[in-house]
Amino acid sequence: MLSTTGTLSSNELFLEDIAPYALCQKEKEQHLLHYLTILCSWHYQRSNEYRRFCQGLKTSFPPRSIEQIPFLPTPLFKQKELVSAAGKTKTILSSSTSSGIPSKIFVSKENALLQQESIQLIFNDFIGRQRRPYIIFDDIQTARGKSSITARGAALMALMPYASQFFFVMDIQKGKLVLNREKLEAALAVVQQNDGECIAYGFSYILHKACNAIKEEQIDLSAVNGNSFLIHSGGWKNHDKGKQSLPELNRDLEKQWGLIKGHCFDFYGMAEQTGLACPTCLYGNKHIPYYTEIIVRDPHTLTPVTDGEKGLVQLLSLLAQTSPNHSILTDDIASITAVDSCPCGRGGKAFTLHTRAQAAKVRGCSAIYQE
Repeated sequence: MLSTTGTLSSNELFLEDIAPYALCQKEKEQHLLHYLTILCSWHYQRSNEYRRFCQGLKTSFPPRSIEQIPFLPTPLFKQKELVSAAGKTKTILSSSTSSGIPSKIFVSKENALLQQESIQLIFNDFIGRQRRPYIIFDDIQTARGKSSITARGAALMALMPYASQFFFVMDIQKGKLVLNREKLEAALAVVQQNDGECIAYGFSYILHKACNAIKEEQIDLSAVNGNSFLIHSGGWKNHDKGKQSLPELNRDLEKQWGLIKGHCFDFYGMAEQTGLACPTCLYGNKHIPYYTEIIVRDPHTLTPVTDGEKGLVQLLSLLAQTSPNHSILTDDIASITAVDSCPCGRGGKAFTLHTRAQAAKVRGCSAIYQE
């Protein structure tokens, strides 16, 4: 059950000795429906905004299936400060690249610890538990914030548990991020002392920019061996404008860094679902753990589409326990590409992210919520 602060216990949320992708879809749905129903009732009782939203829907409450669980459109988190749990919270801010207004998601200290545990379970499955030198393609200011932090800062901090040492290798100059050659070469010297293994992370467009600078300045990357990992997320669809797909970017960066195939990968995540990362496997599919779910819905009718068809992404998560963001409808377009059938062996649903819905469609989703 939920504690007085609105948090499922770790033992309830993360099944003992069960890897995050070990459950088949049927087993996963049974686990999720039970605890999502509890979570819906928690938010319903403690958030006036969420309760008013649910009362306006023509659906049963509490829900009888995962598909019936009410969802909030992500633009609502730009308009309202939605909090269910009492006490001190930290604010996660989205990047706000399209509207200029960030979403605000509130997280209690207890909830944040569960979200960090989730991130580690996910990345343990993809990169192992080993600590390595951690190269961060960003400025150190991105990671700082006592009462709030951006989604970008949260993403780079998520990999800190895998760092034996960490190195921020970019600076802000005249409002722009630029690669600091001296800092990078100092980091690479430490990597060389660590038998050439490291992890590196950056927002996709920032990492792309930095790697172009590495090429232009002819910085030697030979200290890095193929077992290293280059990880990135966020923002690519807004900055590349269709010139290069994420799979193409991953292949190019693997070649530049001399990495084993699959050791450069992107993951899907957002401020509205902190604690959830959906990494891309060797076969190009994005995966979600058993305590979260994805439903793809028709942009016009909002009914679930057939697997393989494109639609709006609905994300559900047991991790969202401070704000009622446990079920959200995003403006991202995706399709389900596998259910218990990805060649990588991970269970549950896997998906491919395509693009972002047009602004008109996003506004249509926002209209679900009436003042």
